[in-house]
Amino acid sequence: MNVTWHLEKRYKSSWTIVIDLGRDPATGKQKRIYRSVKCNKKQAEQEALRLVAEILSKTYVKPQKLTLEGYLMQWLETVCVPNRAAKTVSSYRTCIEKHIAPRIGKLWLTDVEPMHIQQLYADMLADGVGKRTIELTHATLYSAFEQAIKLQVLKTNPAHGTEVPRPEKKETVVLSPDKIWVLLQAAETSPVRDLVHLALATGMRKTELLALKWDDINLDKGIIYVQRNLIRVKEKTILKEPKTKSSQRPILLDPITLSRLRNMRGNSKSEFVFTRADGENPMCPYTVTHQFARIAKAAGMPGLRFHDLRHAHATVLLGQGINPKIVQERLGHASIRTTMDIYSHVIPTMQKEAADSFANALTEVERRFSDGQAINVDDVN
Repeated sequence: MNVTWHLEKRYKSSWTIVIDLGRDPATGKQKRIYRSVKCNKKQAEQEALRLVAEILSKTYVKPQKLTLEGYLMQWLETVCVPNRAAKTVSSYRTCIEKHIAPRIGKLWLTDVEPMHIQQLYADMLADGVGKRTIELTHATLYSAFEQAIKLQVLKTNPAHGTEVPRPEKKETVVLSPDKIWVLLQAAETSPVRDLVHLALATGMRKTELLALKWDDINLDKGIIYVQRNLIRVKEKTILKEPKTKSSQRPILLDPITLSRLRNMRGNSKSEFVFTRADGENPMCPYTVTHQFARIAKAAGMPGLRFHDLRHAHATVLLGQGINPKIVQERLGHASIRTTMDIYSHVIPTMQKEAADSFANALTEVERRFSDGQAINVDDVN
């Protein structure tokens, strides 16, 4: 490619770089790139040479007259809506409309720099926006800018290298069997009492419980087969498969829970296990959150979340010495490491019990030696 260039002076300390790319073979029209810069002549020449080098190496990105807000909304509709989960798209849209657009949305996309992104996070934090929301905003911008690079609209990701205030890790709530009993008693008069019981008995997620159908339960064998999730996006109910295969799993039921489900089945007229007052449509997630807050308050545990019932199931099992691998399978974690990381606070107790068991075993052997009991070498081998 034969590329030539020259400078045209606009006014004091301002130049236009004109790069001639020759004629378009298809149309015969002259192809030129114009770039205005505010600097002295030497700096303008250096910028011209840089642009020519990018053109020759095919790394040149044509500037787009598109605002950040305009690009993000376009990215949302053309990339995210067809390819991302509805709930993810909803989260991106909220971050864009509520936090990004009002603050830096009017910047030209190609003018956005890391300092703009960093200032955005600082302003959000100063305005009392939660750290988790800022983290989600960062994820939105980072993903959108990565797509802009693939589309050759940007050369670099301005969100890369920015510091994001990390939300404090919430401690996993530990409910003792006594507290679980109190909670169940408080739930007895609630419309979600059966939901609470099954959550505690299985460790299932709220989205899994609300998507549960009677066809997913084998009442003869006492097994629940987790198949799908239920989510709400803009007043619309969506059923979808879990993200990972490990989330689609069988869960064995205890006799009390199985008996409870059999009684519920006899009174149900819906394909869903948990329904609204109409007895047909699946229960709304917001209803569960609202009703459970009342139960937790009545039980003297304000602030307890429905998701904490899942943690309660796991910690009780681990506290009873159940193998963590079994707990992982019941919860549907993708790996045993996830289970161990979340419930590391339970592990020290298990480690102590293991050490004590080993010491007790050796003490028993030592006692037998002291009592003069013969030990058969063949048995040892």
